Amino acid sequence: MHEQQRPAVPAPAEYREGARGRGRRDRPQVSPKGRMKHFSALVSLLALLTTGVSAAFAAPSDDVALSRENALVRAIERASPAVVNINSTRIRRQRVVDFWDWFEPRSRGRERTRERRYQSLGSGAIFNAGEGYVLTNQHVVQDADEIEVRLQDGREFQAEVVGADRFSDLAVLRIDGEDLPQVELGRSDDLRIGEWAIAIGNPFGQLVRDRKPTVTVGVISATDRAVTVGERTYSNLIQTDASVNPGNSGGPLVNAAGQVIGVNTFIFTESGGSHGVNFAIGIGTAQKIMAQLIVNGQVIEPWTGMQYADRDDEEPGVVVTYVQPDGPADKAGLRADDIIADIDGQKVYSARDTRGVIRLVPHGNALQVSYVRGSRTRDAKLVAGTAPELYSFYGAYVRDAAESGGAAVERVQRRTVFDHVLEPDDVIYRIANVRIDNAADLRAIANQIDPGKNIRLYFYRHGQAHYYDFSI
Repeated sequence: MHEQQRPAVPAPAEYREGARGRGRRDRPQVSPKGRMKHFSALVSLLALLTTGVSAAFAAPSDDVALSRENALVRAIERASPAVVNINSTRIRRQRVVDFWDWFEPRSRGRERTRERRYQSLGSGAIFNAGEGYVLTNQHVVQDADEIEVRLQDGREFQAEVVGADRFSDLAVLRIDGEDLPQVELGRSDDLRIGEWAIAIGNPFGQLVRDRKPTVTVGVISATDRAVTVGERTYSNLIQTDASVNPGNSGGPLVNAAGQVIGVNTFIFTESGGSHGVNFAIGIGTAQKIMAQLIVNGQVIEPWTGMQYADRDDEEPGVVVTYVQPDGPADKAGLRADDIIADIDGQKVYSARDTRGVIRLVPHGNALQVSYVRGSRTRDAKLVAGTAPELYSFYGAYVRDAAESGGAAVERVQRRTVFDHVLEPDDVIYRIANVRIDNAADLRAIANQIDPGKNIRLYFYRHGQAHYYDFSI
């Protein structure tokens, strides 16, 4: 059979034969005038697209800008310029003995020393620009030979210690500068759980080149905390979850208004890093200490005329162990074995806690003391005064020893623990493992003695050393 052939269909005119047009449609021919029209349309399209993209990425609206400028940002900008970095240096010189000096006669007996420098870092805040006063922790500048304060604007100053108090862990420094920034002090007695807390400090020290402080934000977790760390007992502490690291010590804790409400002091940690438990000394407590440090260079504790100790049943409160005749406590009606539970509205839990409350009371002010005698709760008004020249240590009246140091016995009260033991002119120089340099040292240790515990007292009599074991 012959295959049927389909009729040929002529190719359209727009198709051409040859390599140029074989198998595809020829592009329409455009005149130069048409090309210009196409180009103009393309430019217009790109302009519209560019305008749309620019509108999409334009500056944020006023509402967004205001949301960025919130209370926390304003508080940080207000407080941070006055936050400083503190670099304290301890210099220790050690004698160096060179073995080869023994073979060189001219070198024998010549002393050589090697200087070692130990640095510690912390933070602080300028609270009085006119006088150049800086508030920080005592442990930041403890035993420092050189103290350098660095501001956020790059200025550096050598600082001097105006006063430091180991018990409260606070210190006031002074720098000599002009146009210094200054923080605003707020209140710590009206804090609310859950309100914002901003920690500002310099945890990285010299590891970062710029001088700007580090800021962390949290909330107030608790107030009126009492914590004992080593030899220090802190009371009226603020607890916050703002992340704080060791270099933040001495830096301010700020509220949402940019006011300083505390001094970041220590953290609870098992690894050395922050676990979100930060403790700060309330600014109300700090201001009372600052005032004494600026005026006296130290905290001069008011005299109550009594000694007290922790209760042996581990219950809250302290037991009065001794009342000095005609002293403030005696005039207020307190007696030995009374249990003090509350002072000026603050509950006391230990002897250290009680001392922390009493030492903040200005001399001459009255203390409202709530105590228990037998089964009855009583109240007394105790007027704290200035310690007399003769201080009674459980019945032994002592004064500063003239030459050798220690506490010299003036007289001994009858029917007290040291009756028929100590004599006039005996010099107490040590109690247990604590060295006594003056009568004030006896005052400091008196309220740290546990009832019923045997304590060894060391004293000189006519140049001969003696000791006596006693308990209260």
